[in-house]
Amino acid sequence: MIKWTTSANQLLRNGSAVVLHGFGTTCTEYLTRGIGQKCWATYNWNNASALLSVDETQVAPLLAALMPAASATVQPAVRIPLTASSWLGVVTKASKANFDKYPHLDVQYQDFISALVDRYTQAGAVAILDLHWTDDDNEETPTMAGAIAPAFWDAVAARFGSNPRVFYEIYNEPHVAPSGVQDWVNNTLGMLAAIRAHTTNPVLIGGATDYAYDADSLVALNAALVVSGNGTANLVWNFHPYMGPAQAGDNKKCP
Repeated sequence: MIKWTTSANQLLRNGSAVVLHGFGTTCTEYLTRGIGQKCWATYNWNNASALLSVDETQVAPLLAALMPAASATVQPAVRIPLTASSWLGVVTKASKANFDKYPHLDVQYQDFISALVDRYTQAGAVAILDLHWTDDDNEETPTMAGAIAPAFWDAVAARFGSNPRVFYEIYNEPHVAPSGVQDWVNNTLGMLAAIRAHTTNPVLIGGATDYAYDADSLVALNAALVVSGNGTANLVWNFHPYMGPAQAGDNKKCP
């Protein structure tokens, strides 16, 4: 059995420090609006009620590239982006046609993600479940997670809470104005409480401004957690530095 803890700036697996090395995947956040794309899936077009299954020809090469990194100090990981409306069955304009066509598409989405998580975690990888979008009507991430996010995390953590290799990334890239940091703190505390009702596994949290590249808001969140008595155990602060050509020389994007 794996036990995860944190100590200062270290993630500990059964008491020994490890770092996460792995891949960030894409497309599962817009799967319900994009039925038919590869997206780690094969399709049973003859059975609309059992449409989705994991495509081993896509998953196996990823694991073959990833798992040799595993060691006493390295934990392989795969980040899986999710959409709250798809999971909860909240029909959006983008996905309505598919929800009308394929019965219980939300349940099919849940079951497919669960099968994907099982495939990765049974191979020894950590699956990082990322709330990428509240809904899939557009690809612009709102400044904070929407009102359905706590219900999403309650359902997701209830489903995976007993799997020690599942981590939870509360929200992909917050980008509130500095004046909205307290609202973001409250938003984050609600989602964290929903997860903590089911699991003590690590939770990843990105800062409130600059698309998850902000430390000051994390200090504010840390203080709020201490005051609330919830503590900061098994939290991982998450940064998205984007050090590409467009950020060359930008001191604000320097880790």
